[in-house]
Amino acid sequence: MTNDTLSKYHAERIIEYLIEKGIDPKRLIAKGYGEHQPRTLEKDVVSRGFTFKKGTVLTPEYIKSLPDRKQQEAAHDLNRRTEMKIVSLDLKQ
Repeated sequence: MTNDTLSKYHAERIIEYLIEKGIDPKRLIAKGYGEHQPRTLEKDVVSRGFTFKKGTVLTPEYIKSLPDRKQQEAAHDLNRRTEMKIVSLDLKQ
């Protein structure tokens, strides 16, 4: 399974969960970005004992440039995420 496919799959599972909890499915959209939208760190973050600085963009090229496999996996951990965005607070349908 590719990263893009896996990302889309995770997003779809979250949508299913939210629907089960009573959220109207018309209000939800699942998008999986995989490596196409790498995370940009909004603050210094520690992962597996390694510190990654605010502003770091976790691109595949950046991760590959890290000095060893343990640090690369720590960066991958930070890039594997699910984000939810509120696009409107208007609850009128």
